[in-house]
Amino acid sequence: MTLINTKSNKSIKFFRKYTILPDISGLKTKPFPELSTPNCNPLPCEDKYIDKQKGAMYAYLLGQKLSLSADLASLLRLDQEIYNILTSLIATPSLSSTFGIKLSKLVEDYKKVDSIEKKNQKVFDKELDNALGKRFKFLKGCFIGVLNKLGLWEICLDTLCKKWNCHLLPNVDTLVSTSDYTMFRAEIERRTAINVETHQSNTKESLQGISVYGYNVVIENMNLVNKAIEYIIGNDLTPETLSAHRMDIYMGIMQSIVPTIKISVGEENWNTSVERNYINSLHAHIEDPGVPFDINSINNKELKAIACFILRGHSFSDLTALLKQNAIEDYRASFVLWGTLCGYYGMNRDSLQLVLSDENYEVVYKKLFGKELGKITNIQVSGKPQTATDEVEFYIEEYKFLLEMFKFNKDLDDFVNTVVSRSRTAKIAIADAINYVCDDKPYKSCKTQCKLAKMAYNAYLLKDDKVKFTEYIKENLKTAKAQKETFKHFGFGENKDKKSTKFKTMAESDLFPSMDKQDAVGNEETTSTKYMREKNLSTSNMTEVSHIELSPYDGTVIKRTILHDEDLGAFISKLEYLSDYQKDRITSAVERVIRMHSPDGHFSHETNTEDIISHIGKYCLAKSKTTGDYFCLRRDTPADVNAVNKVCEELKNRYDNK
Repeated sequence: MTLINTKSNKSIKFFRKYTILPDISGLKTKPFPELSTPNCNPLPCEDKYIDKQKGAMYAYLLGQKLSLSADLASLLRLDQEIYNILTSLIATPSLSSTFGIKLSKLVEDYKKVDSIEKKNQKVFDKELDNALGKRFKFLKGCFIGVLNKLGLWEICLDTLCKKWNCHLLPNVDTLVSTSDYTMFRAEIERRTAINVETHQSNTKESLQGISVYGYNVVIENMNLVNKAIEYIIGNDLTPETLSAHRMDIYMGIMQSIVPTIKISVGEENWNTSVERNYINSLHAHIEDPGVPFDINSINNKELKAIACFILRGHSFSDLTALLKQNAIEDYRASFVLWGTLCGYYGMNRDSLQLVLSDENYEVVYKKLFGKELGKITNIQVSGKPQTATDEVEFYIEEYKFLLEMFKFNKDLDDFVNTVVSRSRTAKIAIADAINYVCDDKPYKSCKTQCKLAKMAYNAYLLKDDKVKFTEYIKENLKTAKAQKETFKHFGFGENKDKKSTKFKTMAESDLFPSMDKQDAVGNEETTSTKYMREKNLSTSNMTEVSHIELSPYDGTVIKRTILHDEDLGAFISKLEYLSDYQKDRITSAVERVIRMHSPDGHFSHETNTEDIISHIGKYCLAKSKTTGDYFCLRRDTPADVNAVNKVCEELKNRYDNK
C-alpha cells in the first residue's frame, strides 16, 4: 500500500528506494532528535522553511545541470522557432512560400552553432580536398558552382556525405512535401537533443557557494536573488499565489531589491538608469500583457532571472520554455526562485529527475542541518521462535491441484501468482497473502471462489497429517471421485516422490536481505515462477533409476529417462533462444506433465518418451476449458509456438531411443 500510494504522487521523490520492513522489532530505535537549522532558534512551523530551503537547493542543482553555453542557448532558441515553422508546413506544405525565407535564415543560423554540423562540414571539406588533390583544389568553388547550375549539386552532396559518413543538413529549398518537412524536423530535434545531452554529461552539479542562514538561503554573488528568496520565504508564497497575484508579488520583490540596485548604480543616477527603465517596462507588461517587454534588453543576469521568474515562475515547464525562447544561458537564479516558491514537496519528481541521487540528497542534508546524513546500521531480527503453523516451504503445484479439486475456476494461475507475489513482496505468510488478494480486485466480489481458495489452503496445511487431512477432505469435497483423486495425488500409505515446485516463505528466508541483493519491493517481475525451485528427487526413488550419472549439461543425449531426470529444469533454463518468461512457463508445464506420467499420476500408464514429449508440446499451448485461459504459453503467438516446438525437438534429442 505504501508503494501504491506513493508511486502516483509526483511530490514523493525517492519512493523506489524505500525498504519496507514488517515492523520495527529489528531496529535499535532511539528517541528522535529535535531537528533545527544550525546557529538559530527554532522557528514557528520550521518544516515549511526547511521545505523551501530544500527546494531552493535542489532547484539550484537542477539549474546547474540545465544551464547552457552561449552557442547551446542559441541552438535551443533556434530549434524552437524552426520546430514551430516546420509544424505549420507539415500541416500545410503550400505555405512554403510564406515561411521559406525565414526558415532558410533560421536553418543557416542553426548550422553555425550546431556542433554536429560543424564537425561533419569539417570532415566533408577535408575529404573533398583530398579527392580533388592539390592540382584541382583551387577549382573547388567552380566545381560546386557548375554542379549547382546544372541542378546536380544536391544529389552529389548527398552521395558524398553518405560515402564519407558526414551527413549535412539539406537546403530548405529542397524540401517540398509533408514527409520532407517531417524528416527534417526529426533530424533537427535529434541533433538538438544530442548537443544538450553531451553538454549535460560534462556538467557536474555542486552546492558550492550556497549557504543557509536562519530560514534564508544565500548564494554567493547574487545579492538581488538573495533578497527575492528572502521575500518569498518570509511571505510563504506559493505558485498559486504568484499566478493569482503577480502584480503584488512584483511590487514586493522590487521593494526588496531596488534599494540594493540604487546603491549599485548610485542614487544620483537612478532616475536615468537602464535598471529603472527595465523595472518599469516589466511593470507595464504585467499590467497589460499587450505592452512589449524584452527580457534581454538589459545586461544584468540577476534582473533577467527575476523577470523570468515573475512572469513564468508558477510553472516549471513555462519557465523553462521562456528561458529557452530568450536564449538564457544560466538557469540557476531563475530556478532557485522557482524552487523556493514551490518548496521541495511541491516540486514534481519528473522535473528533478536529473539531480535525484543519493549523493545530492546527502549534500543537501548537510547544507540544511550542518552534519552528515545518519545511516541505519546494525539491523537485527529478533529471535522469534517458529511455531508449528509457520510455513517453511510452499509447494505451488500442490496448492494448484487442491484448488482444482475444490472447483476454483477464477483465473487459477493468475490467482496463485498474485498470492505468491504478494507473500514475497510484503514478506507475509501465504494465508495472509490469500486474505489480502481475496479482499482486493478482481476477487473481492467473488465470495464463493475466495471461500474455496481458503478451504483449499486449509487442506494444504493438513496434507502432512493423514488423519486430519482425510477427515477434512471427506467433509469438504462432496464427490467420491474428487476425494479419491486427492488421496491418490498425495499418496498416503505409499512411497511417493513429492517432487514439486516450492516457494520460500518468511520463515525460511532472511527477513532483512543483504543490500547487494535486488530489493523485492518495486520489482515488476512478480510471477510465481520467479520464486520457484526444484526439490531434489527423494533418495528412496533413486534406486529405481538405471545408469544415473553426473549432470550432463554439455551433451544432449543422456542415459536416464525423462521421468527420472532431475536436471531437466536446469537444461531448459540453459536454452538461450528462450526468454526468461518462456523458460519459467515451460519449466512449470514440463514438471506438471511429468507428474501426470509418474507413478500415481493421471497418465501413469503412458511412459513412452515420445508420448510424454508430445503431451508436453500440447500442454504448453493448451487452454483451460473452464476459464479459457492458457495454461502456459499462447498458441496464437508465433514466438511462443516456435519456442515450444524447439524445446520439444531438444527433448527428443536429449532422450533419444529412451
